[in-house]
Amino acid sequence: MATPQYKDYYKTLGVSKSASAEEIKKAYRKLARQYHPDVNKKPEAEKRFKEVNEANEVLSDPDKRKRYDTIGPDFARYANGGNGGAQQRMSPCGRCAGFAEAAARGRARSDHDRGRAGGRA
Repeated sequence: MATPQYKDYYKTLGVSKSASAEEIKKAYRKLARQYHPDVNKKPEAEKRFKEVNEANEVLSDPDKRKRYDTIGPDFARYANGGNGGAQQRMSPCGRCAGFAEAAARGRARSDHDRGRAGGRA
């Protein structure tokens, strides 16, 4: 599997990492006008327009920007606990992390009642 290419959203918008929200907004608007498919008919313009929009989506949101600055371009993958966005299944009481696996094996109720997640019946 190919490694995803690093996306430097600051470079995409042409701003520094210390840019203010106003500077990011101004850079985004300028580039969005320049590369908008209705204005720029060059084939690469639409791709560039999408890149500019993606960068703005992240950098204009303070929470997303903070995660991006901390983790990098894969920040969205780790937004829900670091497992690609999938939520870990827990038992109804929240104590047994192996509840989903035990349920798949048909032993969830007996294991849970004994307080042994994923244990032998």
